[in-house]
Order: sequence, then C-alpha cells, then structure tokens
Amino acid sequence: MSPDSDSHPNYLSVEEFAARVGFSVPTVRRRIQDGSIRVWQPGGPGTRLSIPLSETERLLQESALPVKTPVSRSPKPLSGRTPRWKEQLKTQQK
Repeated sequence: MSPDSDSHPNYLSVEEFAARVGFSVPTVRRRIQDGSIRVWQPGGPGTRLSIPLSETERLLQESALPVKTPVSRSPKPLSGRTPRWKEQLKTQQK
C-alpha cells in the first residue's frame, strides 16, 4: 500500500485500485467520473481520491457475471464495380 493509504487501511489510491482490478488508471478515473466507482475525498473536492476496499469486491463480483457477447454477422458485400485486378484474377483461374 502507498503511504497515503496507510492512514486509512480500508481505502486504496486510484493506482492501487487499478492494479487490483486489472484496469488502467485512466479507465478507473473515467468510471469514477461516470459514478460507477464510489470514492471518498478526505480533503474535500480537488484533493486525492480514496476508493473503499468494498468497491474492489463489488467490482470483481460484477465482472464475474457472464458478459453478453454480440452476435457476429457476416460482412455485407461491397456494392459497386468489381476491381479490374479481381476480374483478371478470375479469368486467369478459368
């Protein structure tokens, strides 16, 4: 733990939290901004951020849920004229 979190052993710095959950620091900061990660600022707004250990557990439990993957679709054929090189390739193969 960093010296900052020694005074509050139940809290982590943004960097420590990112390392524990496997996110990058910018991703953690974005999730703090959008409200999906709760933080505590012991010195008030504009000071360092402290993230409760409980957020680590909550986030890891959420990520343990199955993630829905999008259904892959075959790419649409391009519209327009077939390129000359492709036409020549077809004629050479015949």
